[in-house]
Amino acid sequence: MAVIAGYNTKKGSDPETLFQQRLFWNAYIMSSDISVYFGKAPAVWDGLVSCLPEKIPADGRGNLTFQDGSTMNVMYQRVALARIRGKVWSMLYSPSAVAMSHQQIYNHVIELEHELDIWKSGIPEFTGDILYDGNEGRLVYLTLIHLRYYQLVISIHSVLFTRASSRDPQIRRLKASPSIAKCVQAARDAVLGCRICRPTGRWVLRQSD
Repeated sequence: MAVIAGYNTKKGSDPETLFQQRLFWNAYIMSSDISVYFGKAPAVWDGLVSCLPEKIPADGRGNLTFQDGSTMNVMYQRVALARIRGKVWSMLYSPSAVAMSHQQIYNHVIELEHELDIWKSGIPEFTGDILYDGNEGRLVYLTLIHLRYYQLVISIHSVLFTRASSRDPQIRRLKASPSIAKCVQAARDAVLGCRICRPTGRWVLRQSD
């Protein structure tokens, strides 16, 4: 419905336009989530995304400001991650990807991992003392982003031991085993993130009003 209404092509920074843009972006994010989880083609294709959200929107909605003064916009980062998820489906889970050779799958995993690492480098950690300012609601945003990241790590690397390595012991040993370790670590980090989401100490992150 958001696409039919043309929300994906809206331009401007007035409140009504921003609302329509965010409605589309949320639909795009949900579509990419479902696509990776169920291995189905996304309902909202990347080609329908005319641009990314602003890194710092005019109304400041979704901005998280950290102790060092840096700012991250939740919607921008979630849409950027959703675009990577779209590539994960097309490169690893689509019908054409299923028919690829083991080496092609491995090459795509390396390429996607590299792109995901670049995205992750711009996301603050939420461990140790660098957390939030006492408002649990704000903690949810960054925790959600990290959890989506860990889920995507598993989606990328699991293909090497659930499909690509099933018939080749050498691939299983040299390529699938490291991916198993990365999936296990991602799962552990996701559990840790859920525990951190129950704050007991001092927070240093605040969300812009």
